Amino acid sequence: MAVDLPTLNDEYRARRVRRYTGTQMADEKQPEYLQFGGMAVPEGVMMRSPKYYAVACRAPNGEIIVKTEPLEKTWLGKLDFLKKPFLRGSLALLDTMALGMRAMNFASSVALDPKYVAEEEREKVEKENAEQAKATPKEFRNLAIATLISGLIAAFLFGKWSPILSGASFDPNTMLAPLLASVLTVLLLIFTVFWGPIKMALSTNEKLAIGVAIVFSIGFGFVVFKALPESAAEFVTGHRPGDLAKATYLEGVLTNFVAESLKVIMFIGYLALIRRIPAILDTFRYHGAEHKAINTIEAEEELTSGNCMAQTRLHPRCGTNFAIIVVIIGFLSSVWVPRYPVLFGYEVTGAFAVILRLVLELLIFMPIIAGVSYEVIRAAGKMKDAKWVNILLKPGLATQLITTEEPEEKHVEVAIRSLQAVLTAEETGECENTEVAAVVSPQPG
Repeated sequence: MAVDLPTLNDEYRARRVRRYTGTQMADEKQPEYLQFGGMAVPEGVMMRSPKYYAVACRAPNGEIIVKTEPLEKTWLGKLDFLKKPFLRGSLALLDTMALGMRAMNFASSVALDPKYVAEEEREKVEKENAEQAKATPKEFRNLAIATLISGLIAAFLFGKWSPILSGASFDPNTMLAPLLASVLTVLLLIFTVFWGPIKMALSTNEKLAIGVAIVFSIGFGFVVFKALPESAAEFVTGHRPGDLAKATYLEGVLTNFVAESLKVIMFIGYLALIRRIPAILDTFRYHGAEHKAINTIEAEEELTSGNCMAQTRLHPRCGTNFAIIVVIIGFLSSVWVPRYPVLFGYEVTGAFAVILRLVLELLIFMPIIAGVSYEVIRAAGKMKDAKWVNILLKPGLATQLITTEEPEEKHVEVAIRSLQAVLTAEETGECENTEVAAVVSPQPG
């Protein structure tokens, strides 16, 4: 039997009274609400607690579908040293990406499942799903065009690295970019030829779909928020990739400053642009509803629609705040990294320099930046009223005005169901699932 939510709130208050009056039992565990968080998904909200996560989505027929599961530890999550301060940030980032993809996959399955569609539209949806599982002529055409364009680019650049075929040494500064273009051509060709089986595999294998989605998300982020700003900065300052003329350190810093500034502008612009899409704006309403629900339990109020609607749609521990802090710290640190470093006495320029900088950032700087940002967000969640916290979080909170929207009651209802599911699971071990009867799951370690 599911635990009544007001009972959970009353029990939480009772524990606080016993703790402050010295009557708390030695083995009584205080719930840490600062470990509760979530994210918005299309037509729904994912909430997570220390041991469980739940996704609640509103189906096309208006029904709220809930899925609750224990959090599974990955092999990285089992490494205790990665849970130390300033190391756990990178682990949390990877964990959130994977969990977010699972939540998105569930939301998609609910939206496309014919049994959650109104009777008069069910046959139409079943037909559309059957068609989507196949490779359409339009998809083949688009992939073929992409392959042709990439092939033309590679052919145009072929002359720059073709000398290696005649025994010339490989110069990464001038040959790496066309070589990568050629690799991209081959990958696009493979996707074009085998797109039918690939699409079918993605529609039936959740883990494969999640992995591919993560790879493409990282690839999209690299192109839009890394390659384009870096190339534009090189062009603006006159230090173009492939230019073997030595640039002074300060000239490199200037180029870095332009590149990092463009990244910030493009990031904020991207958020503002996608907000204009109706489906994305509705997801931002669910984002606001998620914050309101979390703010309600942190205020120790009953989790009702009225109490949630009265809360602010902003939250200091939001992933938007984390992203903005990462951007700010990245800006302040990346500006000073040598643009054309010397590696083993060899001056690195052009595309090879961009790749080398990317590797350094991903393997060294990004884990440090993510670790520091994560600790800042955790501290901010515990000291929301401190002045320094308010100053530090202002950029992130301002950005949340873009990534959240004032929700309607229907959005808040979904957030409440999701949060109620993980609260119940934490208290009883009982996982609410719409598809099957609720079962008591083994307590995750």
